Amino acid sequence: MYFIGREAGGANAVGLFMFDGAKFEKVSTVAVDKILAGDTWYSVSSIGFGGQYAIAISLAAPNATTQRWLMFFPRWNEWFEWTSTVFQPVNTGHFFLGVAAPDKIYYFGATDNWQDNGTNYTWTHQFKWPKKSNDRQIMPMFGVKGDTARSASSLNVEFSRDDYATFETARVIDMTSAQKMLTRCGQFTDLSVRLSHTANLDVRIEAALARVE
Repeated sequence: MYFIGREAGGANAVGLFMFDGAKFEKVSTVAVDKILAGDTWYSVSSIGFGGQYAIAISLAAPNATTQRWLMFFPRWNEWFEWTSTVFQPVNTGHFFLGVAAPDKIYYFGATDNWQDNGTNYTWTHQFKWPKKSNDRQIMPMFGVKGDTARSASSLNVEFSRDDYATFETARVIDMTSAQKMLTRCGQFTDLSVRLSHTANLDVRIEAALARVE
């Protein structure tokens, strides 16, 4: 838990404190304390930014055109000051970075929402298929092991036989199927695989599987 307060006696400047369930620790620096003492602060929020967890202290009113806040990254133990006319830190009980209208980006509410401003998220994963020799091999089957989708969802599979230079036309694995696989995947001496998915659904894959002869 993070909160703004004073040390016992109240003689020292306000600062940001952390409580881990057993002890209190002051995490703000002298420079940050001076900013907090000289400005009005409106909220202390947990947000996600660039894949990192941060604590944001809002120094501007929620309806202000220009937002300003202090960001503390516990993992790095570092502070940053941010100003923006687009983004604003928001805390409604969820973990997200809110954005002022009309834009919406990286908002995760109480339900899963795999979209960015109404556009479905796309993820891509590609890798080199392992081989033991330069002999020509045949792949009768290729598939993946992962969660079965709760509604229509397709995984695109592309093969490259020239070291990522070009990829063949994508084939589709139905992620609602119990057996998530393709057949007759051709011959190769060197094979690279690209998996991609575009939808407003989550997809979790554990492994890629194939039969090679």
